[in-house]
Amino acid sequence: MNKAAYLAIAALVGAAVFSPSMVSARAKNLTVDTADDFKDPQVRVCPNGKYEGGCDRGNILDAVTTGDELPADLGTKCLFQTKARCTPTAYGFIPASKFSGLIAWQHMDIYPKGGPHIEMLVITEFESERLTNVIAARQTEGWFGVPDVIEDSDRLLMIHAPGRSGGTGAGNVDIVLTRHQMGWTTFDVNVYLEQASYLLPEGFELAGGANFNFREMHSSVPVKRPIDGGCCATGGVAHIDLGLPRANWMQVDSVTFEEMSPVKTHRIAATENIVSYEDENTEEK
Repeated sequence: MNKAAYLAIAALVGAAVFSPSMVSARAKNLTVDTADDFKDPQVRVCPNGKYEGGCDRGNILDAVTTGDELPADLGTKCLFQTKARCTPTAYGFIPASKFSGLIAWQHMDIYPKGGPHIEMLVITEFESERLTNVIAARQTEGWFGVPDVIEDSDRLLMIHAPGRSGGTGAGNVDIVLTRHQMGWTTFDVNVYLEQASYLLPEGFELAGGANFNFREMHSSVPVKRPIDGGCCATGGVAHIDLGLPRANWMQVDSVTFEEMSPVKTHRIAATENIVSYEDENTEEK
């Protein structure tokens, strides 16, 4: 398969568009969080409270309950119903826009049975104080940042919450959403990172932990060589320019690769550059 064909197919996979009429109903709420249906390593805590207890994305969404009205206890009660210990750590609101109702989000710390600490971010939409959509319900062994409004215009509403997976690789689990005339679109950032990595010269690949700036539609990512470990990228930096030609379509426009070449490794013992306090006093005398 040539690069053009690969990138076209990857772009189709990277974004999923759903209008309210196209989304199946769960527990009286319309669920929109479907990017995870095709790529989801982040189902960690199940409603039964167990770590990797055999549940799937549908079970996670079914366990996100808010009732029919905007909850008044977002600061004290988790939206995700689980038998594991769960504590809300932050919550907030995004005002209603041309395309959406009021957006309410909640960040949670979850401590499952037999597993590590998990962070979870739930984003919901309300219209006239009645729940319309569960837009996102994601979990990670790493961390999630606060959802940020990137654009609120006559064309679209765009929301980005940065996120990292656990482990030394520290991959991306960012939540990227747009709301437009057709409905909600959720983007999988890892698809675009894979596209960009495919464009690099042979022998180089993107490392984990990309920093996205969707206001500038740009991402900078460390580049590693095959000999690099999971923690140390020595290849340089890739600057990825993204495009959003339509509200429901994101693509990689170009990649600028700044290659770095290791010249020499220096190992300096600490004792070689340390002058003792006694030596300093002796010299002064």
